[in-house]
Amino acid sequence: MKRLSARDNPDEFARVYNRVASFMFHAPRYSIQGIARLAADSGVSRTAVSRLISGHRRPAYLVVLRVVASLERELGVTIDPREVVRDDPHYPTPYPCAVIGCKGCLPAWMFDDDDRVLPEYAAVKPGQWSAPDPIHFYNP
Repeated sequence: MKRLSARDNPDEFARVYNRVASFMFHAPRYSIQGIARLAADSGVSRTAVSRLISGHRRPAYLVVLRVVASLERELGVTIDPREVVRDDPHYPTPYPCAVIGCKGCLPAWMFDDDDRVLPEYAAVKPGQWSAPDPIHFYNP
């Protein structure tokens, strides 16, 4: 039986799921020039961080560890790298907010499968969804 490789089926092997942008979202330092700052903090290139976030290539293990270490320093919590980067969409903890224990954030249902805010919630500020009229934003 022939073993498949990335050359045989690049689409199957290329996709990497990650929540780097969601964790960056919780760190004010990365709200402006986020990729450049995270790259500098991590000691890796902007290209490496950009490729990691895009999820189109499998990142080097060292890049993942350095990026996670930078996020940990900025957020003040310990983060298991498996909570950030996976080869499947099933993370140990369903939402980044639960990993870092944030309060007043956007709820999970306002994000798509790649942890990007859905267009219909783009104008909602963190915490706004919970007060004073949460019914408007409720999505069971």
